[in-house]
Amino acid sequence: MDRRVLRGRVVAALLLVVFLVVPALFLHVGPITLKSYDAGHQIKIVCSVSSAESSTDSSYSSRGVGASTLGIAIKTEDCGPLALRWGVTGANIEQTTRRLDAGGRWCFTVGRGSYELRDLLHRVRQAVFVREATRCGDAAAVDRVGGGSRIGAIPT
Repeated sequence: MDRRVLRGRVVAALLLVVFLVVPALFLHVGPITLKSYDAGHQIKIVCSVSSAESSTDSSYSSRGVGASTLGIAIKTEDCGPLALRWGVTGANIEQTTRRLDAGGRWCFTVGRGSYELRDLLHRVRQAVFVREATRCGDAAAVDRVGGGSRIGAIPT
């Protein structure tokens, strides 16, 4: 086989890998791996909340099937954008959003991988997902949101 033909095939294979395989891995395998890592590596962070607003995210497929997910978009001064979905229901979304929107110092439970990659995630318009949010402070009781049915005042 001619060297030019062989070189052309090698270049074509490399271009295929760079432009098709690497992006496919980044877009499909990467998020799955990050979610799995985050599920097993939860950390607590303390952030100054500047605002919060309720949101509804929708998904759909080519067959017309879709779903809506309730959530709260949280803007912080020091931790970047966060998103709370766990424990958010139609019955508590307004009250939970008001508590977070009041601002102040909040303690959040998030996945370590997502939090460490928050700058990259922010660039691709992806927030760090919060598992649980608790108002930080010296009081004997704190407000807790997220984490399923544990919404309300609990002892520290």
